[in-house]
Amino acid sequence: MNIHVKYFGMIVEAIQCTSEQITLNQPLPVNLKIFFENKYPQLKAMDYKIAINQQIKHTITQQLQSVEVALLPPFAGG
Repeated sequence: MNIHVKYFGMIVEAIQCTSEQITLNQPLPVNLKIFFENKYPQLKAMDYKIAINQQIKHTITQQLQSVEVALLPPFAGG
């Protein structure tokens, strides 16, 4: 399964990457939090959410045609 990943804010600063294409060759379900923390160990110390196709969740449970993943740090607002 091919996924397009976008990184934001302090995550970009930590991993020095804004986006990438990743091919997942793992059986389902795929826990993306574990996947990304293995790929980028510095994420283990960070607070962030994962959005899969614009829905906040961290596990891909079914084969999808198009997958867009975003790693989102906490947002400040007022």
